[in-house]
Amino acid sequence: MATLPDDIYPLLPAYLQVTAARLIQPEPARFGLRLAAFPSTPYETSVEVSAVTLFLLSLADGRRTLRECRERVCEEFAGLDGACEDELCALVERGILVDASTHPELMPGTRDRYARHLLFYGSVGAHAPSVQRRLQNARVAIVGVGGIGTWLSFLLGAAGVGHIKLIDGDLIEESNLTRQLYFTPHDIGKPKVDVARQSLLNINPSITCESLPRSILHESDMDELVGDVDLVLLSGDTPANIHDIVDCYSYRRHIPWSAAGYAHAIAVCGPLVAPGRTACRGCMMPQDEALPMRDLPLISEINRRFQVPSFGSVNGLAASMQAKEALAWLGGLEHLVQTLDAVVAMDALTLRSTVTRIPHAPTCDRCRRASGQVFPRFEEAAP
Repeated sequence: MATLPDDIYPLLPAYLQVTAARLIQPEPARFGLRLAAFPSTPYETSVEVSAVTLFLLSLADGRRTLRECRERVCEEFAGLDGACEDELCALVERGILVDASTHPELMPGTRDRYARHLLFYGSVGAHAPSVQRRLQNARVAIVGVGGIGTWLSFLLGAAGVGHIKLIDGDLIEESNLTRQLYFTPHDIGKPKVDVARQSLLNINPSITCESLPRSILHESDMDELVGDVDLVLLSGDTPANIHDIVDCYSYRRHIPWSAAGYAHAIAVCGPLVAPGRTACRGCMMPQDEALPMRDLPLISEINRRFQVPSFGSVNGLAASMQAKEALAWLGGLEHLVQTLDAVVAMDALTLRSTVTRIPHAPTCDRCRRASGQVFPRFEEAAP
């Protein structure tokens, strides 16, 4: 029989709530009760639950503690104490019953804002206030504030990432309006980062946001503009060697970074590079396959004249994948990060996805020099 030790109660000191549409599928119900999951959709299913589980779910209304729920259900089902304990454990361990306390350690006035996200973090087995607190303390730089970067900044800022730097030297053009968040016809000709910053602060005034209307052309620009952050998110594609610039800076400063982009209808996310732990850009493109520096001006000129197709849904898809990875990493939910040593690509036309693993190159000097680096801010903290 499973048990809930007494010391679990301080971890769940207040109330419990049920997360939506996430029911376990236990053994067939003793009393034949059924609950519908995902009603009125093509995925409608029924899962059988016991009368004990059904009663437990009805008790979890946000006003009863874990101990009170256990005592009440044991009163209702006298003689079934073992079953009650087992099913309560299952509901808690699988994230169906989660802590619904007021979380006084969060920034004042933010509990209601982040309520649904807190439920989500609890549903994946995390201590929700700890995740949100990590996000509040996080510092992120977004390089490229266009089709991907605008959506990315919105998702991170709305989720409560405490400090965001927006870096992009472009001005708003009319062609941006179909696929880039924040911008209106009245903004044409203005710096993208300035308009994005003000819009983002209107959405979430509790965060801080810097706008830096500059392009990154050399690694020295990263020192000046990015500085000391917890994560660099690359969503730009110029200059042609921008990935190498960011990777070199990342390894020199021991700062993780992640890339996102697209190719026609394919949205791409990853890798999330953690110096000393994962493969680097050099492992992806060994020296003998890398582009010679002498070819970069020619490549840049060709790219300047050839406009890559771009579609809003593809941009948003890439941004959503990168935002999820970033929030999981920054929030200490590393078990949810899928792009460490991997690139995920999703075809927006077919909705098929592929995952490409990136092995360490055994001869990579950059990785060898960075070995042993750690990221203490992202070690699992006690609730």
